[in-house]
Amino acid sequence: MPSCHHLRYVFLAMIGTTIVVVCAPASLARIVQAGDALTLNRKAAKPSMGWRASQSRPDPIPRKMNHVKQGRTLSTRNAIDALCDGLTQMTKENAGRMFGLASEARGDWHEYKSSKEMDDALAKSEIPEKARFWRRKDGVSAVQIVETPISGDWSQAVDYCFRSDGSLARMESTLVTFDTADEIDGAVERLRVRHFDTKGKELSLREYVKNAKSRLPAKRVFADKTETIYRTIDDLPFAALLSSGPS
Repeated sequence: MPSCHHLRYVFLAMIGTTIVVVCAPASLARIVQAGDALTLNRKAAKPSMGWRASQSRPDPIPRKMNHVKQGRTLSTRNAIDALCDGLTQMTKENAGRMFGLASEARGDWHEYKSSKEMDDALAKSEIPEKARFWRRKDGVSAVQIVETPISGDWSQAVDYCFRSDGSLARMESTLVTFDTADEIDGAVERLRVRHFDTKGKELSLREYVKNAKSRLPAKRVFADKTETIYRTIDDLPFAALLSSGPS
């Protein structure tokens, strides 16, 4: 057997009935460790409508993929980011379907046919929660829910990314608030990112805090807000409206 002590990886290959030892250089280690090779160099950008900008990439999932394979390949953070960042162009090119919480007391949601219809409704009464919904041809979906209280002291936009089987892959919560308890002037921006596997288990949680004006990282004392985790599309508060068009 050849000596491979100076190399990082050793592979066994079967050629006919003969086992061949293949020594792989360290340069191949990155490919092996990458697994599905679904990696994405994400560019930090200020959220537009809450959905984070990213590099334009081809659709990372084939149109036809069974749930077993999808569960295996879309449960790593890099693979999830590649999937969800691939929705950015769609959310920029069209407004998606629009929903609003018509009655907070009853929890009634309403779908609006256009931005004008929603603006007309806002002119008459406050809509404390607004949502947009996009679905790609392969079933992968993006949802944004924005919460803005009457006081105007804070606002929170939560972006959800759902796999084609309806399971939650990633959610990003962006809070901008003036409700602070320190001596620093200006609002605080907090970004919280969660990744989930196909069964709804949380894989990772990351949180970043910065000054909203300077965009620089900061240690601030502020009143944080929680975000609702919808682990499937069917759990969305307006899920019943998705199967029908605007009323």
